[in-house]
Amino acid sequence: MPDFAREVRLTEKECDTALGIMTRLGRLTTPSHNEVRLMAGSLSLSTLVALMNNGESIVRSQPEGPPLFFTGRIVNTDGNAVTGAEVDAWHASLAGLYENQDPEQAE
Repeated sequence: MPDFAREVRLTEKECDTALGIMTRLGRLTTPSHNEVRLMAGSLSLSTLVALMNNGESIVRSQPEGPPLFFTGRIVNTDGNAVTGAEVDAWHASLAGLYENQDPEQAE
């Protein structure tokens, strides 16, 4: 985290705002719905850590049903490719739960 703060030259106001968001997320968290963990996923942090430690997949327990594969193009309103665009796909289990909510899935 210190490397990130140095790289982006984080201001005190930005840091205070981020800490306020984390505090609010902590207050919204319940045993079955962890808002802070979901934010780590939104920031790609949990995915990065899982990939660094598990290889090419973040899957820890085999889900039911076929895997989801997606291919596509990101274009602007003129139909031109958007350089550097990134798509993140979120998908829950067939029960409609993420692994941190579903006791049947590995953490």
